[in-house]
Amino acid sequence: MKCSICRRERSAIYLDEVVKDISYELDLDPETVTTKVRYCNDSDSCKSKLNAFVFFTKETVRRASKGIVPSTRVARRVGV
Repeated sequence: MKCSICRRERSAIYLDEVVKDISYELDLDPETVTTKVRYCNDSDSCKSKLNAFVFFTKETVRRASKGIVPSTRVARRVGV
Protein backbone atom coordinates (compact mmCIF):
# COMPACT_ATOMS: atom_id res chain seq x y z
CA MET A 1 0.00 0.00 0.00
CA LYS A 2 1.13 3.56 -0.63
CA CYS A 3 1.13 6.55 1.65
CA SER A 4 -1.11 9.25 0.17
CA ILE A 5 1.28 11.94 1.42
CA CYS A 6 4.81 10.77 0.57
CA ARG A 7 3.77 8.07 -1.95
CA ARG A 8 6.14 5.48 -0.45
CA GLU A 9 5.17 1.81 -0.50
CA ARG A 10 4.68 0.79 3.13
CA SER A 11 3.50 -2.22 5.04
CA ALA A 12 -0.03 -1.84 6.43
CA ILE A 13 1.30 -1.73 9.99
CA TYR A 14 3.05 1.57 9.19
CA LEU A 15 0.01 3.20 7.57
CA ASP A 16 -3.02 4.74 9.25
CA GLU A 17 -6.13 6.07 7.51
CA VAL A 18 -8.32 9.07 8.13
CA VAL A 19 -11.54 9.98 6.35
CA LYS A 20 -11.29 13.42 4.79
CA ASP A 21 -14.20 15.47 3.50
CA ILE A 22 -13.20 16.68 0.02
CA SER A 23 -16.55 18.30 -0.81
CA TYR A 24 -15.13 21.82 -0.41
CA GLU A 25 -12.44 21.12 -3.02
CA LEU A 26 -15.21 20.18 -5.47
CA ASP A 27 -17.48 23.10 -4.47
CA LEU A 28 -20.16 20.78 -3.06
CA ASP A 29 -22.17 20.73 0.15
CA PRO A 30 -20.21 19.48 3.19
CA GLU A 31 -19.90 15.71 3.58
CA THR A 32 -21.09 15.05 0.02
CA VAL A 33 -17.79 13.42 -0.94
CA THR A 34 -15.35 11.84 1.47
CA THR A 35 -12.21 9.80 0.89
CA LYS A 36 -9.65 7.90 2.90
CA VAL A 37 -6.15 9.32 3.20
CA ARG A 38 -3.37 6.92 4.14
CA TYR A 39 -0.34 8.33 5.94
CA CYS A 40 2.82 6.95 7.54
CA ASN A 41 2.09 6.60 11.25
CA ASP A 42 5.81 6.61 12.07
CA SER A 43 6.63 9.78 10.12
CA ASP A 44 6.24 13.22 11.69
CA SER A 45 6.59 14.70 8.21
CA CYS A 46 3.53 12.84 6.87
CA LYS A 47 1.50 13.57 9.99
CA SER A 48 2.25 17.30 9.76
CA LYS A 49 1.26 17.45 6.06
CA LEU A 50 -1.99 15.54 6.57
CA ASN A 51 -4.21 18.59 7.19
CA ALA A 52 -2.84 20.48 4.19
CA PHE A 53 -3.11 17.52 1.81
CA VAL A 54 -5.45 18.13 -1.14
CA PHE A 55 -6.66 15.62 -3.67
CA PHE A 56 -7.68 17.96 -6.43
CA THR A 57 -5.98 20.89 -8.08
CA LYS A 58 -7.95 23.73 -9.65
CA GLU A 59 -7.17 22.22 -13.07
CA THR A 60 -8.61 18.84 -12.06
CA VAL A 61 -11.80 20.46 -10.79
CA ARG A 62 -12.09 22.56 -13.97
CA ARG A 63 -11.69 19.47 -16.18
CA ALA A 64 -14.16 17.45 -14.09
CA SER A 65 -16.77 20.21 -14.38
CA LYS A 66 -16.45 19.91 -18.17
CA GLY A 67 -17.04 16.17 -18.03
CA ILE A 68 -13.43 15.16 -18.53
CA VAL A 69 -12.76 12.23 -16.22
CA PRO A 70 -9.60 12.86 -14.19
CA SER A 71 -6.89 10.24 -14.09
CA THR A 72 -6.41 8.06 -11.04
CA ARG A 73 -3.27 10.00 -10.18
CA VAL A 74 -4.82 13.34 -9.26
CA ALA A 75 -3.44 13.54 -5.75
CA ARG A 76 -1.04 16.42 -5.23
CA ARG A 77 1.66 16.25 -2.64
CA VAL A 78 1.88 19.34 -0.47
CA GLY A 79 5.21 20.65 0.76
CA VAL A 80 7.29 17.96 -0.90
